[in-house]
Amino acid sequence: MKHFYKTFLLPTGIGIGVLCSMNVEAITRDEMLKLNAAYPPGSIVSCETQLEGNGKNLLPTLLKTRAHIKERTGNLTRTDVSVTFIPLGSATTTMTVNYQSRATMEDDGELIEIDPDSLTVSFSPANPASESIVANKMRSILPPTGSDLRLYKTVKITDFPSFIITPQDQPPTYCLKEE
Repeated sequence: MKHFYKTFLLPTGIGIGVLCSMNVEAITRDEMLKLNAAYPPGSIVSCETQLEGNGKNLLPTLLKTRAHIKERTGNLTRTDVSVTFIPLGSATTTMTVNYQSRATMEDDGELIEIDPDSLTVSFSPANPASESIVANKMRSILPPTGSDLRLYKTVKITDFPSFIITPQDQPPTYCLKEE
């Protein structure tokens, strides 16, 4: 489950932003400010991450993330996030995780916090007993408040205002602004 948090929840609980150039270099704090300005309150960021399976019990899975920017005040961004897990090549159940996050800009990265009380899980087809168990497990593995810093250097601009998040030892997450 810790891998789940680092691979899915943390990258999607982003304090979204975009650089005002077309290069693909890692960004700075000032560039993150410009990135955030490209995603004002009301904006929707749409992201995709392709997870490889392990050839055994983990199927290749597409993660589709939608982050709705609710508020930007100073260095703080509040976001409603929905992450849908779609196993590829299988009729297996899909899972959607919804939560609220906040990102606070620091000198070298954004401090990401997920509100554990807001975290919900739903399966399609519905399975209320399993949904509750999975949501409780996810809440139990969230890191302590103030301990998750996503470094600016993991964000790269592709074609403004699109960007890629490349966490260390994790698959890239490709993001764009929904129109």
